[in-house]
Amino acid sequence: MLSLLPPDSPHLGPILDMLRDPEQLWSEYGIRSLSKSHPEFGQGENYWRGPIWVQMNYMVLGALHNTYAREEGPLRERAQEIYEELRRNVVDNVFRVGFPRYYVGQWCSFVLRRSTSGRGMCGSSMMH
Repeated sequence: MLSLLPPDSPHLGPILDMLRDPEQLWSEYGIRSLSKSHPEFGQGENYWRGPIWVQMNYMVLGALHNTYAREEGPLRERAQEIYEELRRNVVDNVFRVGFPRYYVGQWCSFVLRRSTSGRGMCGSSMMH
């Protein structure tokens, strides 16, 4: 996620803006799996429609930290700020709700802020 663009790409600024926009992907818990402004956000089964997946946030944090906040480029400082704030949000969320071993059918709802059981889940970890 993200690390395919060079640090001086003209597309990086709009991507960072979208990541940091609370009406798009940003939340106090981490990056959402779907933009809050998308018509399918939080609708239906909701498996990929808005919850915060720790693995996805890990990939975003890695790209921010290892590429955009480290290498020279016009958005280096902005990437560093987003990295630090996102890292804090994700770590705080893990401490808030825990990081239990998820089994098939177990997930954490970002809306209900509690564990719920969902049919058809495949045992991966998702945070609210």
